[in-house]
Amino acid sequence: KSKLYDFISPEYRPEIAKQMLEVVERTGTFNRSKILCHNTKGNDIWLMLSGFPVFTKAKTLKGYRGVFQNITQRMRDEEKHTLVINTSIDGFMMTDGNNHIIEVNDAYCQMTGFSQDELLGKNFIDLDIGEEILKRNDSSNKSKNIGQERFETKHLCKNNQCIDIEISLNNLNLVENQLFIFIRDISERKLSEASKAQNLELLQVHQNKLRNLQQKLASAEESERKKMAELLHDGIGQNLAIAYLKLSSIGENSNADKTQKVIGDSLSLINNAIKESRSLTYDLSPPILYELGLVSALKWKLDQVLKDFGIESNIIINKEPLSLKNETAILVFRIFSELLNNIIKHAKASFVEITIKHNEFMLGFQIKDNGKGFDTNELSTKSNSFGLFNIRERIESLQGKLEIKSVINQGTTIKFLIPN
Repeated sequence: KSKLYDFISPEYRPEIAKQMLEVVERTGTFNRSKILCHNTKGNDIWLMLSGFPVFTKAKTLKGYRGVFQNITQRMRDEEKHTLVINTSIDGFMMTDGNNHIIEVNDAYCQMTGFSQDELLGKNFIDLDIGEEILKRNDSSNKSKNIGQERFETKHLCKNNQCIDIEISLNNLNLVENQLFIFIRDISERKLSEASKAQNLELLQVHQNKLRNLQQKLASAEESERKKMAELLHDGIGQNLAIAYLKLSSIGENSNADKTQKVIGDSLSLINNAIKESRSLTYDLSPPILYELGLVSALKWKLDQVLKDFGIESNIIINKEPLSLKNETAILVFRIFSELLNNIIKHAKASFVEITIKHNEFMLGFQIKDNGKGFDTNELSTKSNSFGLFNIRERIESLQGKLEIKSVINQGTTIKFLIPN
C-alpha cells in the first residue's frame, strides 16, 4: 500500500513527520498545511492539507482523514511575486482592507530608513504619504473600476530627510480595498530638472547680456569710426590741407625769405600729419606687437599712458622670452589696453604695475593700480561694466579664468590665467 510519506519530497519529510506528531499529541487538526509532493510523473506539486487524526476507542492512532488541495499554481505565482518585488529597485508596499501593511520590500526600507519589523502591521495612515495615497485612490475609484493612479509627491523618511518620490497606485479589487503601491525615488531627477531650469535661466541671462554686448559693440564701433574720421579730418586732413594751401601760394614773384617760411611751415604741418598718422596706426594695430612681441608692445603702451596722462608704471616678467601665438598676443594686448582705458577713465590712479608669469602650461597676467577702487558686487548692475564683461568673454574664449579684487580707496587688482 502507498504511504503518505512516499509522495512527500524527501527534504520535507522530517518537517511533516514533526507536524503529524504534534497533531497526534494534541489530538488536533491539520489546518492548511503546505506540503511539497511528487505526482505519478515525478513532477513537484504543492498540496494544501486540511484534516485530522483518527483514533480507536483505546485512543491509539488509527490514521488520518482530510482533504488535499492542489496549490501548485498559486505557489508559483507567489514565488514569482516575491522574486519580482524583492529584486525591484523601486519600493513596494501592500496594504489590507484595514490599511495595515502586510508586505514591504527591501528597496522601500532602504529608501526610507524603516525596517520591515517597523512597517509590517502598521497602519498605513501613520506614514507621511498615507493620507495622500488614500485620497488619490478614492478619487481614482470614482471614475475607474480598477483604481490606477500615478503622481509625484514628497516623502518624509525616518531620518527626517525629505525625498521626492513618484507613486504608482493600484487597486486591483482582488481583495476588497487592498492596495498595491510602488514608490520610486526621483530626488536625483528632480535635482537634474532644477539644475536644467537654472541653467536655462542662466543661459537666457547670458543671451540677454550677449544681445546687449552686440548692441554696445555696434555703438562702440560706430563711435570709433566717428573718432577716426574726426582725427583724419581735424588732424591729419587739416594739416595736409593747410600745407597744400601754403605751398600753392608760392608764386614766381615770391621772395626767397617768404618762400623759405612757407616751406618751413609746410614741412612742420606735414611732420605733424605723419606723427598723427603713426599714432593712429599704433592705436589701431601697433606694428611693435608683431615685430617685437607682447612685452615690448605693453612697454610702449605704458609709455604712452605716462606721456598723455601722467600715470607712472612698471612691468615685471618672471622670465623671458615670452613666446605667444600671434592671435593670443593680440587678444592679451587688447585686454590690457581695455583695462588701462578703464583705469584712466575711472580709477584716478597715479601708478600701474603689470606682472607676467608663465610656464610651459599656463600664462598668468596681473594689472594692479593704486586708484579709488570699487565695489565688485555692483559689477553685474552697473552699465559701465560693459568693458569688464567684454574682457571676461575674451578670456573665456581662450578657456581662461578672470579674477577681480578691489577695495574702496585701496586700488584694484585684476588677474587672468590662460592655457599656454
